[in-house]
Amino acid sequence: MFSFLFIFAVFMPLFGENRCSVLDIKRYKVPDSLEVRYYEDVILDCGKNGEALFTVSLPENIPPEGLPCFLIVGGLKTGRESLQFIPDHGKYALIAYEYSDMLKKLHEVNVLWHLYTVRKAMLEVPPELIGILKYLYDQSWINDQPISLMGYSFGATFMPVTYVKAQEEGMHLGPGVLCYGGAGIYCLFKANVPVPKFLKDPVSSMAAAAFKPIDPILYAPRMKGDFLILNGIYDSQIPMECAQRLQNLVPEPKTVINLKTEHMHPSNTELNLRLIDISRKWLDEKRKK
Repeated sequence: MFSFLFIFAVFMPLFGENRCSVLDIKRYKVPDSLEVRYYEDVILDCGKNGEALFTVSLPENIPPEGLPCFLIVGGLKTGRESLQFIPDHGKYALIAYEYSDMLKKLHEVNVLWHLYTVRKAMLEVPPELIGILKYLYDQSWINDQPISLMGYSFGATFMPVTYVKAQEEGMHLGPGVLCYGGAGIYCLFKANVPVPKFLKDPVSSMAAAAFKPIDPILYAPRMKGDFLILNGIYDSQIPMECAQRLQNLVPEPKTVINLKTEHMHPSNTELNLRLIDISRKWLDEKRKK
């Protein structure tokens, strides 16, 4: 039974067309300690690629020239929930992508027994991000600078394929952040899959085949732009072997910073704020040029 699911998952169709239309928009405002922010919870219908969910955060006053725009793809805390980890949204349009229900509960399911649905959900992420980018470039509140993508933890996995697919569609993207990610699905699975040690190699090999269409190894060398790559030296979820592979594959220009930390986590407020601060300062500097 598992062999059939594995073969079916590997040879199922990969990326569909990136044609998305607006399904629903919910608008509301929320005051914080600094200002009133205007939010939009948006759902795009992307056809065979599922529904793309994301939250837009805008300042109360938008300048005539528009706002710089950052699309954030986080760990499993995403959408409106992930924006709470950013203390000051500032004079930016912040966009937080939200994963499907299957990916939100990834830590709770047995990936092997849900291989088809997990693979389908993961392969839908890049085309959904492309659909979101197209939607954002049509908005009146964006300025004339290209949109920057920021991938954190699980979200960093999707940065290489998304940048390359966007390039292939003629989109120009701004400087990007890849934070606590790695390259090599085999390497990533081996470090994280909860199976007995003697099963780690065969299971990781099967995962590498099943999720190959989004493996950063295939896309990182073809990324164009300027990138900040952050990793933790003591990260057990993204071992330095995986991290350094990504760091080496991404072409210049790039900035690589290895911090003496474990993996980032929503409960580690100090580290989260540090990573956000490093990312924002780097992006602000790069986007001034």
